[in-house]
Amino acid sequence: MQLKERLEVSGLLTIKTIDFQYPTRGRAAFVHRTHPIVSQLADYLAELAMAGDDTELIARAGAVYTGEVSTRTTIYLLRLRNRLTIRRHQRDEPRELLAEEALAVAVTRQSPPRLLDKAEVLQLMQLPVSKNMAVEARNRELDRAIEALGELEDAFAAIAQQRAQAVLADHRRTREAADARGTYAVQPQLPVDVMGVYVLVPDAAALL
Repeated sequence: MQLKERLEVSGLLTIKTIDFQYPTRGRAAFVHRTHPIVSQLADYLAELAMAGDDTELIARAGAVYTGEVSTRTTIYLLRLRNRLTIRRHQRDEPRELLAEEALAVAVTRQSPPRLLDKAEVLQLMQLPVSKNMAVEARNRELDRAIEALGELEDAFAAIAQQRAQAVLADHRRTREAADARGTYAVQPQLPVDVMGVYVLVPDAAALL
């Protein structure tokens, strides 16, 4: 009901058919990534996840058995925040901006934390579930993943530093292309925020 009210207030309930390709077929509305429907659904699901009221619909943490991985793989969803400081002229007061991004990192026992690209994230999160996991087993997997965060803090900080340098390089290229003068710096805001934890457990682990 809450979602319906959101859509009604935004005037989106009048849309009868949608299309994700352009040009659309018939009189369907073209829904792109910045369409109001996407924004409303994203806000609604994010609020549910943060509140924890409906874990069956969406959860910030989960664990499943799958036959598509050979080793236990934990995916941490991180929110990185970078403070960008810009000074156009030496005598000007510096201006600060905040840049945020969400990234996924995969962790296994055999390898250090690895940053995932979008294609890898979608592939891992869409792996088929092979069998049900008991609540006790799921809680055990999540407790283990959460307890490991202390040991991963330095690795996550290193990733944040790398991403800050990438943001700085992108900003420098943009300003140089526009022939803009000034100095600028990027500082990651640590520690990083861990927004989600998802554990992929191989089938064999169910027998242990």
